[in-house]
Amino acid sequence: SLDTVNSVTGTDEVVFPNGNGTEGSPYEVSSAVQLYAMRYDLDAHYKLTADIDVGETFDMDMGEVHYNLWRPIGAVTPSDFNQEGSLKDGKAFTGSLDGDSKSISNVTVLDDGTLIGVGLFGVTAGTGTIKNLTLKDVTVTGTESAMTVGGLVGYTMSPNTVIENVTLTTDKLPQNVITGKVCVGGLVGGGTSPNNCTVESTTVNLFGDNTVGDD
Repeated sequence: SLDTVNSVTGTDEVVFPNGNGTEGSPYEVSSAVQLYAMRYDLDAHYKLTADIDVGETFDMDMGEVHYNLWRPIGAVTPSDFNQEGSLKDGKAFTGSLDGDSKSISNVTVLDDGTLIGVGLFGVTAGTGTIKNLTLKDVTVTGTESAMTVGGLVGYTMSPNTVIENVTLTTDKLPQNVITGKVCVGGLVGGGTSPNNCTVESTTVNLFGDNTVGDD
């Protein structure tokens, strides 16, 4: 569990003053700092309480903090799999995020060449759930080594993962742009199909000869 943001921003502030990360009392997320901190407790439950602009710069005790180049929540690399080919525990996002009809905007994700899935979330597994969310003004770029690339999630590993009531749209950019080589989609690069989701004003670029997803 998360008690302080010391490991995240160098301060002693409480990460999530509201909620305890359970399904009945999810951590309340109202800033990019808190959204970023979700990666440190991947099986917890979260709920947005405000629209979040990831491109905004925050003044912290350690100086300015910004997330202009976002590293996915649940960033999984090939070394995170054991010899049997199973993903090690604590690597993928297995918790939940309820957007509560709020938005996350101005997300730019650039793969560093090591990631399996590339998006706001890299890889989800188990009963990982993302719902009731609007994602706006997104640019996601996967390298040739990235297996799956999507605006919201690169790869949903489990059939029990739930992606529902999510809209990908734009306010500022001419288009959202999702780019990859293998499996590429507007919301989800590969895996479980989203339910009741919408993709608007989005260009999906494929620089290989594999799969482009509708969602």
